[in-house]
Order: sequence, then C-alpha cells, then structure tokens
Amino acid sequence: MLAIVRRYAVGLALSGVYLAIGAVLVWSSPSRHSPPPSKQPQANQTATTEGQPTIAHADQPPSESDDGGGEHKQWTDTWMVRLTGILALIAFVQAVLFVQQLRFIRTSLRDAESAANAAVFGALAARDTAAALLEGVSILRDEFFASHRPKLIVHSAYLTTASNPRVLGARVTVANAGESRAANIMVSGAIYENLGALPVITNIADAPHELEAGQSGAFQITSAIDFEKVLFNDALRDKASAETEEYLLVGIVRYTDERGAQRQMGFQRTCIDLAWAKVPDSDHEYSY
Repeated sequence: MLAIVRRYAVGLALSGVYLAIGAVLVWSSPSRHSPPPSKQPQANQTATTEGQPTIAHADQPPSESDDGGGEHKQWTDTWMVRLTGILALIAFVQAVLFVQQLRFIRTSLRDAESAANAAVFGALAARDTAAALLEGVSILRDEFFASHRPKLIVHSAYLTTASNPRVLGARVTVANAGESRAANIMVSGAIYENLGALPVITNIADAPHELEAGQSGAFQITSAIDFEKVLFNDALRDKASAETEEYLLVGIVRYTDERGAQRQMGFQRTCIDLAWAKVPDSDHEYSY
C-alpha cells in the first residue's frame, strides 16, 4: 500500500515539474516582452541617371519580414510542438506508472491470497491438532479416573440382636478400597429366610453419605425374625435328619465417583453358627 502511494506521489511530482517547465517557456515567449515594431516613414532620395531626385512615399506599408511577425509565429509553433511532446511524455510516464501499479496490485493480491490460504490451512491444522489434543486429554482423563476410581467393599458384617423383642440383625462395615472419594452413597438391604417369602429391600438411613479413599463407615440392618428361632434353628443344624432354614443378608450400595459416574456393588451373607459368613459364588456379590 505504501508503495502504491509512493508511486502516485512520484507521478504527480513529475507531472507538476513538466507543467511548470511548460508554463515557464510560455511566459518567456518574445511576444510577451518585445514591443511591437513601429512604423517610421522613410524619406529616401535616390538619384537617377539624369541627376533628378525621386521621393519615396512615407505611407508605403512595411513588408511582413520587417515587423518580426514571421519570427514570432515560427517560435510559437516550435514551442507548441515541444509542449505537445512534453504532454505526450507525461502521458507515457503516467501510463507506465499505471501499468506498474496494476502489476503491483495483482502481485499483492496474489500474495494476499497465498497468505489467506496459508492462514486457512494453519487454522485447519490447529483445529485438528486441538481436536487430537482434546481426544488425548479425554483418553488420559478416562484412564486416570479408571485407575483412580473409588471402590467400596463390605469389610465386615457382625450378627446383632435387638432387645424387646430380640430380633436378628447385622452391623455392616463398608470401606473405600479405591484411590478417590466415593460420594452420594445410598445403602439398601434386608435379612430374610431362605424358605420364606422374597425380602423387601429398604433404604438404610444411617449409612455414610461419602467416604474418602481408605475410610470406612458402618450401618445397621434389622429384620423382623425372632432371634430365639434363629438359636433353635442353629441347634438343629448339627442333626442330619432335621430340616433347617437358612437366614440370608443381602444388600446394595450405590455411589458416584468424582466425575459423577454412577457405580454400584452388591453383597450377600448367610447366618452360620451365629455369624454372617460369605456365600461362595453368589450372584449377589458384584461391583462395577
């Protein structure tokens, strides 16, 4: 842009110089400074061969070569030709400058187009790079949370009895064996007889709400089963011919990790010798 302005300035300067030269030449024309020729009467006497004088008439008009008119016209024509040549030269110089400006503009447009294309390609490459980085960060984040997730387990379950009346219960301790915090913990469970109706699993109100990595919390599950019946059933267990019932403890623990992903684990225990023992290969034991 600066080059275009510079070239326009040079062209205007040249035009001004040429016009100033032409004006000076026109101003210095002899027709503006030389006074007009005066007509002076001439009285010349000439002698004839016979010795008689003759008088030339004073009112005889002077010739064109005597008043300088032809010389002035020739000078004017000469400088008109020169001024015409100067104007033609100015027009030629301006045409050359115009052509150069067109070439410069076309070159500038080509460079600008190349720069714009490079910018577009750069933006596309940056977008792809940013997308790849975001995908990589997302993968790393998923891997980090997968390897640093909370993991709740049932650490222990103790048989308890409540008074007035004495009923079968369990004191369950849940621990966070993972590497991050478990939040929004909700526990539900029930104790039921294997030969009876299916249990109604209810929410446990005193369960811990959240557990940091390495922490544990306990909660109570109480049933309506008479504890005396449990004692009698346990006494009959040693007799092979006796038909006994099995008392089961089942529960579900729901929680969320630091990303808000829902997780769940289940557990099952059976009452043997007045203690809650694990059930081998139980479908109620899971974690995800």
